[in-house]
Amino acid sequence: MKLSIEFLGGCEQLFGGVSRLLDHDTPLEDGATIRHLLAYLRDHHMRARPDLFLDVGSAVSGATTLPAPGASTEDVDQQLSVRPGIIVLINNADWELFGMEDYRLQEADRVTFISTLHGG
Repeated sequence: MKLSIEFLGGCEQLFGGVSRLLDHDTPLEDGATIRHLLAYLRDHHMRARPDLFLDVGSAVSGATTLPAPGASTEDVDQQLSVRPGIIVLINNADWELFGMEDYRLQEADRVTFISTLHGG
């Protein structure tokens, strides 16, 4: 599935300085959700500090720490989300309008991650 993915507001620092993956060919299949995209980004593109970008819900094990890349389980991946302070846009609209992590990605979607946390 081809997606355009953007990292803005400091998120690009966590992805090796990459701010855009335009028309990026992902291994995600039809029916993949934002959670699948988050796991893919964590395992293949994140270069630093996943704890500043990703959050694991406590519904499964009570843990809120992330597993090491490549060591995730399906249960943990089903709880993946972004940390508070990260705005997610799907085709330039707030992801809350589309079901957040459960949104089913479509071919050519544009997903944008924007950090609202800035030093000063």
